Amino acid sequence: MRLLLFALLLLTAFTVRDQNDQLFDKRWYFGYMRLNGQAVEPPLKTAPAKRPWMYFGKDGAYQQGMDGQVDKGIWKLNKESGRIITTVTGRNGKPDINDLRLLKVTADSLELEDPDGAVLGMLSK
Repeated sequence: MRLLLFALLLLTAFTVRDQNDQLFDKRWYFGYMRLNGQAVEPPLKTAPAKRPWMYFGKDGAYQQGMDGQVDKGIWKLNKESGRIITTVTGRNGKPDINDLRLLKVTADSLELEDPDGAVLGMLSK
């Protein structure tokens, strides 16, 4: 029985790790936002490359871009809480820290929840 439980725990751990591995080393472009049941999407004519984006490097490097401005910093994933903490130097020179909860990540989609409860839908294409 203990062996079966151990095997299930290992399988779960590798599944979660593999799922999180899909987060790394690609740009995630803004696709939609849900807040209070309302969905907001960018205009269809806005190319993904022109939308806000995020990048999570395996080495902890983080980048975010919007309107041609790229901010660089670091990120960490708290595996117990599923929270992602990003830190970049803000335009005023002070650290800009974001606390996002990782809801879902697949090969081509990512959902994050911000502290206000808004769900950010990001796409890798």
